[in-house]
Amino acid sequence: MFTMRNALILGLLVITLNAFGQKNERKEEVPPELGMDNLTLLVQDEDKNQLSKAIAETFEKHYKGPYEILPMMTTQSKKYLDASKYRFVFVVLTKMNPGQWIGRERFPPTTDYAYAVLDRRYGKQYRLDGWAGGFKRSMVDYVKEMEKIRAANSK
Repeated sequence: MFTMRNALILGLLVITLNAFGQKNERKEEVPPELGMDNLTLLVQDEDKNQLSKAIAETFEKHYKGPYEILPMMTTQSKKYLDASKYRFVFVVLTKMNPGQWIGRERFPPTTDYAYAVLDRRYGKQYRLDGWAGGFKRSMVDYVKEMEKIRAANSK
């Protein structure tokens, strides 16, 4: 027999499981194994002046583990194909938004950015949810989170 008490217990259980699932989902933004093996992180450079400069500055200042910043296609070269040595690759994801007319006003095209770490050993992608219009602030926050997990794992 389904009573009000059972409904309340079921509702609390659903809320608790949902909250637990969201916490676990949040951890998937950065690989939980980052830094465990002290492997070199490959950082894929975008070959764009301001973005390249931001990548170099951000990693130099906020990431203390071993890393190499490489031109975009270099991460696929023979030297870096060993996924046991170069397991993780930091990449910049871009989304182009075309210009549009709203009423009589024209809004120019924009680019949104997101960041991800690819686990080449298991073929998994860890990334932030959502996109940001400015590339540097969200990159700094993401790299700081990567460093926090790397530092905790390397102890």
